[in-house]
Amino acid sequence: MKNIIFQTVRPNWMPLIRHQSVPHLKFRPSMIGVPDLHTFHNCPVFQSFQELPDDPYMTQTDHPTRQRRYGNYEIKVRDPHTYDLRATDTDIFEQNVADSRGTPRQFERLQDHIMTHAWLLSFITQISALAHLQECKKRDVCLLKSPIKTITVDVHQVRQICYPGIEAHNSPEGIHRDGADYIVSAFVANRVNIVGGESIIYNEDYDEVFHEVLKRGEGMFQEDRRQLHYVEPISPLNDRGPERLGLGFRDIFGIDVTLT
Repeated sequence: MKNIIFQTVRPNWMPLIRHQSVPHLKFRPSMIGVPDLHTFHNCPVFQSFQELPDDPYMTQTDHPTRQRRYGNYEIKVRDPHTYDLRATDTDIFEQNVADSRGTPRQFERLQDHIMTHAWLLSFITQISALAHLQECKKRDVCLLKSPIKTITVDVHQVRQICYPGIEAHNSPEGIHRDGADYIVSAFVANRVNIVGGESIIYNEDYDEVFHEVLKRGEGMFQEDRRQLHYVEPISPLNDRGPERLGLGFRDIFGIDVTLT
């Protein structure tokens, strides 16, 4: 990105208040104060999923099953109504986990016009604010006295692709945490010709507390320190029938939020 964006954004707290105490939340954008993604103005976002490179860290079959880009943002919290948001030029992603995902990985960055897209910036702002609000609730402090000064946001744009006889996995590591404070494990931009992809959340005792397929336009926000999650693989809708009509795919945004 030639000019790294820097702008002041203002969280909309009103739709978030009712969600300040929930450990996980299945949501549509309107529930958290974000415009609908599925509009004419957001067509470039959908087009960009067609232009993702193959994930170099995913074990490949003869056909790629995961494509991916990555973006990093830093938000300085001046006060509850003033966030200074900066898109960085970072292309290295490292997770605070004990498995192989803890090794730094380099991904192609989000395209400039996606990294600065109004919908994505609104989404990042509101997800960050929800994490901030939940953290204040846990610490029993009001937003005006919040100790949170910096919010780091990692954005993952992913397409899973399955083929006749070939599933696509987005959680090959199994049940896991992402190593952040709060996450959107997936916001589903599109599902085409697939079955599966159930999102499952577990408490710290590995008891299942949520199990559901996220539909197009639905996302899952959750606390990531104690809870764990997993997503079932996807396969083509008609893979078990006499006619196999080809591939299917699932387009998602994943978000990791770290508060300091």
